[in-house]
Amino acid sequence: MAESEEMNEIKFETEKKDVIVHTPSEWNELTLEQLLYIAPRVMLVNISLRLRSEILFHLIGLKVKDYKEMNLSQLKGLFPAVDWLFKSPELTKNLIPELEIEGHNFIGPEDEIKNFSVSQFAFADKFLGQFLKTKDEQYLNLLIGTLYTIEGKPFRKEDIEAIGSTVVL
Repeated sequence: MAESEEMNEIKFETEKKDVIVHTPSEWNELTLEQLLYIAPRVMLVNISLRLRSEILFHLIGLKVKDYKEMNLSQLKGLFPAVDWLFKSPELTKNLIPELEIEGHNFIGPEDEIKNFSVSQFAFADKFLGQFLKTKDEQYLNLLIGTLYTIEGKPFRKEDIEAIGSTVVL
């Protein structure tokens, strides 16, 4: 991940050394690996001291032995670096622009979903809402079937289930 002027700079001490780490300060600065780790936790788990600590330690790469040396006050002092995660997500970059599964290429939306039709947006919104309400993975598969189209073909609502079943999570 390229460090930008926007990224958070976190400074802290362990018994052995001073540490300076740069972490994302917004959703668009996350790497794909970070997004895949963080998004399910933020969307599906209630905010807690443990969750904030887990995400913070993941972002800064802090080892268990180092954070066990920190007291609660030191730990809480680092939390502002991840507070943005618990506000409304504003991810406008597609970190997975293309999927290749079983010899098929699927093309995802452009950044800021510039190539989305109104129909495609409506289906995506519907399936995301159903997933958030039920936590049922079938709606994630249908969401993926809506977001990704067969390479070279336009979005067709008739393709949603077929693509979703190919991309089963």
